[in-house]
Amino acid sequence: MAPNKKSLGIGLFALTIAGLLFGHRPLLSALVRPQETRKLAVGDKVPDFTVKDAAGKSWTLSDLQKRTESGVVSLTFWCTFCHSCRMMDAAFQKRAGDLKDKAAVVAIDASAADTAKRVEDFARDKKFTVPVFLDADAKTADFFGIRVTTTTVVIDKAGVLRYTGQFAAAESALKAVLEGKEVAVKETSPSG
Repeated sequence: MAPNKKSLGIGLFALTIAGLLFGHRPLLSALVRPQETRKLAVGDKVPDFTVKDAAGKSWTLSDLQKRTESGVVSLTFWCTFCHSCRMMDAAFQKRAGDLKDKAAVVAIDASAADTAKRVEDFARDKKFTVPVFLDADAKTADFFGIRVTTTTVVIDKAGVLRYTGQFAAAESALKAVLEGKEVAVKETSPSG
């Protein structure tokens, strides 16, 4: 094997192992099965996906929409070992508390490295009260084209994707959707 091909082979192997070890499942899944990855665009109807809570109970988008009268859902893709997630955890908890009766504000953990026990331990130790749902196979993350944490999506009562991008910018999108208004900034570049 020529040095360049050998280096490339070693590099790809290392990248694959790193992805498996560190749980960046959405990125890894896009590399392994790109034909199955479909990014929903703002304005698309969101499929009725299924995620699980830490107790193993399955929840669909429809179930999440029924948690509040408005039917509005905000999903923030998050994980226990993400530095940018820790920087916004307090704001995340505040948003979830402020909108408790108005919108379902939840975390989706699509990391293969985060088990239900790890998420429960994290929530208990850090006093993190936002509901966390597991997407261990990253199917839900793949629907939205999620590649980094923290990325937030906002879904209206009709199940239409109205916003995708940075957590902070989702605040105004959520407000607009709850007020039945058009979202001014529909997409921002996520940072993680």
